[in-house]
Formats: sequence, C-alpha cells, structure tokens
Amino acid sequence: MYMPSTRKLTLIFFSTLLVSLLSYVSFAYYPVPIAPEKAQVRGFRFPGSFDFLTTPQGASEINSTYNADSVTASYYLPGKCTDDIHFYYETILVDRGWMLNATEYLKGFAVKEYQKDGFYLQVQTTDASSEPSYYGQETPPEECLLNLVGGRD
Repeated sequence: MYMPSTRKLTLIFFSTLLVSLLSYVSFAYYPVPIAPEKAQVRGFRFPGSFDFLTTPQGASEINSTYNADSVTASYYLPGKCTDDIHFYYETILVDRGWMLNATEYLKGFAVKEYQKDGFYLQVQTTDASSEPSYYGQETPPEECLLNLVGGRD
C-alpha cells in the first residue's frame, strides 16, 4: 500500500514525539534513592581479610583493588614520608593480632611486613622526591607514595 511522503513523515514525527514524551515522563518521575545523611558513598569492596584497612588522613587514593584474599592499594600524601604512616598502620594491625615480620629501610624507601593466620601485608612508603630525574627538576616537590600489598603466604 502506497502512502504519501508527507503523511509518512508526519507519522514518523509523531511516533518519535510520543516515544520521547513517554521516556521523559518515565525518567522524570522515577524515584531517586537518597543516601542516608551521614553516609559516605564509596566503591564496592569485597568482604575479606583486608576490609578493615583505612586511608590515612590527608591521603588521596590513586588505585585500589580489594578481593577476598588480597589487597593492592596506592595512596598519595603531600609532604615527605614520615614514620607516622607506618605507626598508623602498625597500631591498626597490632590491635588486630598481626605480627611485625620484617622491616627494611633504604634511601627514601621503607617496607614493613606483617603476618597473621597465613596472610601477609606489606606497608611500603616511597619519597617520590628522592628521584629528581623522574621530574627533571632541580628541587622536586615533596611527595609520599604509600602502597599496601597483601595476600596469602
């Protein structure tokens, strides 16, 4: 059956208009879930052996991967790395029954390894400013990179 082109265009126009209107109405009146007032919205974490780890105050997360049996997290902290970072995690871990297994200090780099029930966790800090060739500047900015790496032994 032949249909004139103006009638066909009119039918397409009104069909598109009707679909658009229905889409708008369904989205405009859809109830938006509201988070509780004091809730902090964060990414999903698997419940597991490392879900108790927190971020030090003033740190910015670079990357993190939490699984049931492993963790890899990197943070940026302004300023030089200090023993306060290691003390922060040592307090958290020792309170939960973790034992300090090894400590290693090199120029601008520190690692402390903890163990508990067949799991290990390394707390690594690196002064990014200890590598001036990385920035190509005479006096690079003082930055601290924190890595948490853990899993099964």
